[in-house]
Amino acid sequence: MSFFLPGKSRCFLCGNAIATRAEAGRVPYAAPDDVGDDAKYGRSFVHRRCWDSWPNRARWAQSAARLLRRASDRIVSDEETTFVLEGARTGSAMLVDTGLLIEAEMSTAEMGVLRDTLLGGEGGELAVGAYRWQVTTTADAMTIESWQDGELVERWSLTEADRQRWTRVLSAAVR
Repeated sequence: MSFFLPGKSRCFLCGNAIATRAEAGRVPYAAPDDVGDDAKYGRSFVHRRCWDSWPNRARWAQSAARLLRRASDRIVSDEETTFVLEGARTGSAMLVDTGLLIEAEMSTAEMGVLRDTLLGGEGGELAVGAYRWQVTTTADAMTIESWQDGELVERWSLTEADRQRWTRVLSAAVR
């Protein structure tokens, strides 16, 4: 397991240091049969901008999703590269998106609020565990910023297709 160190952790795609946690994503494990020798970089950090433009991104995300389906008996709902898993704590769940490099544990109640926010298609603020998520919308994307103790920890951009997929997966999980 690698730990993120601002300005020291390196992107395995470009080799440069990643200045802030908000710029970083951690890649999930992928199968060597699918991604070759790059599989050794599972759980490494990348710049989100490098990941977004990497030609092997979709292949990696699909491989990670297949591994997760084979290895986990905790899947509550899933579609393509987006999952909801039973959480480690009672009443919690884990939202995982292997394509967007997102893993977020939250209560099932928080998951319902997130689903409603996504369904509404408007911005807002919601509490997710120890984090505060700020959701903003534009004509072509929805951005979620995750804040903790006044520090921007992560920033995710969801396309309309991502938003719809998340809504379906979350809806199935919080029935």
